[in-house]
Amino acid sequence: MGQYLCIGINTKISIERKSCRGSDATDEEIKETMKQHMVNEELYDLTETENELVYSLKKEVAEQDWIRMLKEFYRIRYTETGEEKDYEKLIEVLSQKNSLDEWLEVGRKGMFCYYKMKRRPYYLCIGKWQSLYRMDIEGIILSFDGKIIMECYNRLFQFFTQSIRERLKRYKLAQALQVYIYG
Repeated sequence: MGQYLCIGINTKISIERKSCRGSDATDEEIKETMKQHMVNEELYDLTETENELVYSLKKEVAEQDWIRMLKEFYRIRYTETGEEKDYEKLIEVLSQKNSLDEWLEVGRKGMFCYYKMKRRPYYLCIGKWQSLYRMDIEGIILSFDGKIIMECYNRLFQFFTQSIRERLKRYKLAQALQVYIYG
């Protein structure tokens, strides 16, 4: 096994209240931290349960940009790699679907190597480990590359994430993209 460098769209971010370092963090403190570091409120709806806060990608945002942004993303990412036919077939299949739920179902079925629904843990550290938040992120992997060995990668991946978001900024949905290691 190994870990892979991935680019994906975060569709759901769940954080258990008790998973925050300093379990005395209030809901408002957790929400403010999430807003500052993880979620754009224009893109995600918040649902609160007894144990956790769940941020879900807004369907209206996704449905406005999904196909158009993925076409452009895959063209940028895989042009001249010999993999154009793979993503063209994916876009053809997705274009026959009409909603976020249907597009995510294609990812759950794992029919395409560059379009898979996965769930992963994520740790957000604020300051020098003064605040640690553990969350689960569910999303669609759009790209992954070979085995990777790295330590202390967060700042570099934040740069990659911001660069991709900037390149695709005309799509509101691009703000939900993230570069990460999965494995």
